[in-house]
Amino acid sequence: MTPSVPANPAPAEATQPTQDRRKRQVYAEQIRLLYTNANAGVWVTVFAATLLSYLQWGIILPPIVLAWLIYMLVTSSVRFTLARCYWRAAGTDTNTRGWAHTFTIGTGLSGMGWGAAGVLLYPEAQLANQVILAFVLGGMMLGAGSVLAARPEAFLAFIIPTGLPVSVRFLLQGDDPHLAMGLLATIFTVATLLTTWQIYVTVRSSLNLRFENEDLVVDLQNAKNHAEILNQELEIRVQVRTAELQDALAKNEHLASHDALTGMPNRRLLEDRLEQALARADRQHHKVAILVLDLDNFKEVNDTFGHRVGDLVLKSVVTRVIARLRASDTLARTGGDEFTVVADVADALGAQVLVSVLEPAFALPFEVEGELVTTGASIGVALYPDDGRGADDLRAAADKVMYVAKRCKKG
Repeated sequence: MTPSVPANPAPAEATQPTQDRRKRQVYAEQIRLLYTNANAGVWVTVFAATLLSYLQWGIILPPIVLAWLIYMLVTSSVRFTLARCYWRAAGTDTNTRGWAHTFTIGTGLSGMGWGAAGVLLYPEAQLANQVILAFVLGGMMLGAGSVLAARPEAFLAFIIPTGLPVSVRFLLQGDDPHLAMGLLATIFTVATLLTTWQIYVTVRSSLNLRFENEDLVVDLQNAKNHAEILNQELEIRVQVRTAELQDALAKNEHLASHDALTGMPNRRLLEDRLEQALARADRQHHKVAILVLDLDNFKEVNDTFGHRVGDLVLKSVVTRVIARLRASDTLARTGGDEFTVVADVADALGAQVLVSVLEPAFALPFEVEGELVTTGASIGVALYPDDGRGADDLRAAADKVMYVAKRCKKG
């Protein structure tokens, strides 16, 4: 069936409704930005308030410091809870202005707390601690300049009550150094406000441009004609078929080199990995351990519980063994109940350590579909180049050791 030609796009919205909608979009995004940065501001507040309280503890009366710190911690907890409530309601609550006003109130309370620090934690006779106090308050204002720049009411509610009291406090001290410090604090506060305002203007312009671009994209999409739709559908069909072909090729390649049941490398891929390991050992002058793991009494497991349970046991074996190997080691399934491990080791002791790491994987029964299945493993080890120079010689040497271990278990 030939797709119908889409109707002509509707005329563009009237300028005023479009502008109103865009203002709402920008405003909502600005509030989202405030709440995105809220938790970072809260944690900085908690850290800075705690540090400042510690530094001023021996200089300001402890009850005053403690009361101020409690106020800051309570305010921070409220702001943190508010941010969590906002994100839980995101997408369902359209009361953007309500969230904005609540955020501004919380920010203002925090700003008043820092402003109170400029008065209550101000040490009359300790110039060094005065500088520390001014430094902390200045840092909080600078941080607010980036965290709260999305909305002017937010950063004004924080920066003004934070910076103004300490500036006045310096000026009231009266002597020349403090008058200079008060003047500098005032200039710093004003400069922070101006800089933050510029950031706000940039953010607002960026958001306006973003939503204008989104509207433009929508208009362009609505203007597409019948031929473009057919081309898109054809391209999609080609992509789907190409992807299906690529998936089929990848699956075939994977099946050719991996065991279908466990997903582990099969004997073909193991030979390639072993050749690479031997070449790498020659270049780097280390050894390679080849471990053959043969499950004990696995035929009895299949006879007793069925082949489905037996297959699940094999998968569980792979899970346990992989958890004990390094990422650089290779585990392959080379028989019905036989696995082979290829690992780089420094010496024979390293190979024995690897065996001791793998043996506990079979210490506990395997729980499969409510059944507890017990099976051990006989492990044979061969070391390159000590036990052979070629892959076949090494596998044969490991098999021989494994069969000796199996006969010893049987007595």
